[in-house]
Amino acid sequence: MKAGVHMTDNLMDPSTTASQEVDHSVFNRAFEMPLFEFLEKPGNEYRLRRFGASMHGMSVAFSTGALLTGKSILRGRWDRWC
Repeated sequence: MKAGVHMTDNLMDPSTTASQEVDHSVFNRAFEMPLFEFLEKPGNEYRLRRFGASMHGMSVAFSTGALLTGKSILRGRWDRWC
C-alpha cells in the first residue's frame, strides 16, 4: 500500500515516467531501496518466503512464453472454456 501512494509522483516525474531502471520503480521511491534488498533485510523473512512461493506458483500456473505470445495463459484451462 505504501508504494501505491507514490505512483502519481513516479508517473509525473519525467526522469522516472518511462524509465526501466530498477532504482526508478515506485517501490524504490517509497522504501528508498530495491524490492529484493528490502526482502533480504532482517525481519522480512516471512515476506521473502511468501514472495518466493508466489513466484513459484506463478511459474507453475502460467505456460512458458504466455506473456510473449498472448496465447493460452493458463495451462490447459483456457481450452476448456473457449
